[in-house]
Amino acid sequence: MYELTYILTPLLEKVNLEAAAQKVRGFINELGGEANKEEISEKKKLAYLIKKQLYGFYVVIKFQLEPEKIEELGKRLKLKNDILRFLIVSQKEISARRLKMKITKPKKPTLTASETIKAEPKAVRVKIEELDKKLEELLKE
Repeated sequence: MYELTYILTPLLEKVNLEAAAQKVRGFINELGGEANKEEISEKKKLAYLIKKQLYGFYVVIKFQLEPEKIEELGKRLKLKNDILRFLIVSQKEISARRLKMKITKPKKPTLTASETIKAEPKAVRVKIEELDKKLEELLKE
């Protein structure tokens, strides 16, 4: 099981957007795979320019395909001009990442009645005139 995330150019109309997504599903089917789930998002602003585009449509497809054919799918996606960028991830990698993310943080220690917190003394404000007098005394010595 794999997950393909790709960004389509914002120049596509809604009709052409569906056709481009259908073309990618066709690539998967031609290689003997099966697309299970697909989500197309609204136009979103990208973090930085990709191929001189600041916006794009994100598409996520979960599919099954033989591991040997993933490289061929990548080659086909690179040749498609409508796709700004893509990423293919194995579901095993995704679940391993989620396990790492579920690490719980240690609880903050609580203070008991016998423990005391030492407070630092507050800074005392000194007038500028007093500071000047003290500097003059030190400089005279």
